[in-house]
Amino acid sequence: MINISDKSNSEKYCWGDGCLGWKLLNREELCVIEEEVSAGKFERRHYHIEGRQFFYILSGKAVMEIEGIDYEIAAGQGITVEPGKKHQFKNIYDAQVKFLVITAPKKNGDRIDL
Repeated sequence: MINISDKSNSEKYCWGDGCLGWKLLNREELCVIEEEVSAGKFERRHYHIEGRQFFYILSGKAVMEIEGIDYEIAAGQGITVEPGKKHQFKNIYDAQVKFLVITAPKKNGDRIDL
């Protein structure tokens, strides 16, 4: 069976302070999430034991801190975070950022908050 996923038919969740996510594909071997982070908001610094993540910016721009180094990423750009690397997604700008987070494999309990 083939399913077409979008925000209207995907599991929605809130995280942090006013940030939203939609689980477009949620399988153990692969997870694809669309997220929105308001201006000035950020996630908790953390790492994943096995999961490799790719963040792709759809609109806006953000900063991804990985192991103490800040990387600015803008619409049309992506960045990979390898397993075990401490990181934090930050929207330090004055506009909302929308992006995809692709994680493989996606395992429950894989995220370790710092």
